[in-house]
Amino acid sequence: MKSLALLIVLMVPVMMLGCPDHKPLAGERLPLPPVYQKKQPVAVEPGDDKTPAPLKTARIPCNVNRKVGHGDLKTAGGALYVAYQAALKSDSPEAFDAFSSAFSQSVDRQQLQRFVWPAVVGHVSKYVSGPYDASYTLCSMEQQDDLRIKIHVKSHDTRKSNPPVILVKEGENWMIDVLTP
Repeated sequence: MKSLALLIVLMVPVMMLGCPDHKPLAGERLPLPPVYQKKQPVAVEPGDDKTPAPLKTARIPCNVNRKVGHGDLKTAGGALYVAYQAALKSDSPEAFDAFSSAFSQSVDRQQLQRFVWPAVVGHVSKYVSGPYDASYTLCSMEQQDDLRIKIHVKSHDTRKSNPPVILVKEGENWMIDVLTP
């Protein structure tokens, strides 16, 4: 206990005054620890010091860039077509049933209906070819293991990133496990 008190007595002046070997020169300021540093200024339009320039979202590049235009569950991406096709229909129990049929059995249907379904219905137009066409562009595909694939879908909204979707193999079919609306 005495050694702890002695350590505190010796360290407090050093912490308050700083180490004598690291004092700033005249006019020089010591850098602040990262937690206290100011954030980098936002880019502004040329000639305008008040209007921030639109920030671009980092996007996954479209290396695959393949159009998916069918709902064949035996292929990776078919389940997402089925889900998007259902989301293009009216917000009805039948449309939700079709939507949820594209998901893995392990996905909680109540959570799906409460949180994912409304978001997908609201955002589906950013990913599909048209209001009656559920085809979409597959940007990237990453095989995580034999039973799991992560894909990214191309967003037509340049302010948004290309959202990831995780598909899992259940029997012969690829089903959606995680969908980012």
